[in-house]
Amino acid sequence: MSSKSFVIATVIVFLFILVTDFLFHGIYLKDIYQLTADLWRSEAEMQDYYAWITFGQFIISVAFVVLYVYAFKNGSVLKGLAYGLLIGIIFTGNFFIWYAVAPYSIDLVINWIIGIIVQFAVAGLIVGYICQPSIKE
Repeated sequence: MSSKSFVIATVIVFLFILVTDFLFHGIYLKDIYQLTADLWRSEAEMQDYYAWITFGQFIISVAFVVLYVYAFKNGSVLKGLAYGLLIGIIFTGNFFIWYAVAPYSIDLVINWIIGIIVQFAVAGLIVGYICQPSIKE
């Protein structure tokens, strides 16, 4: 796989995570978050920390692509899907822990679980497609 493919995959996965997180958390889950508003920073305060959110999404994106490239030298779209599903499932463990230690609603936790699995499955498809070995390599 070329370094160009790596950079393209990383940028596209980052943009995908950035956009889907905004749509999922900022729009779809907004009403559920309002029910637990006392657990979160205010919207205005969150805007002050938006660079940190973006930086975290960037780190996740880079690590996601690096791990895929390292683990799947002869990757494919199906391997990317399987990889994304596995990473999504790994992330769900934290949501169960958060549910046990903080007063999050089970509706919120279930939505987080479904969202992260779908998000990473699609991210895996993206990486699997972009990082397929080419005939030239």
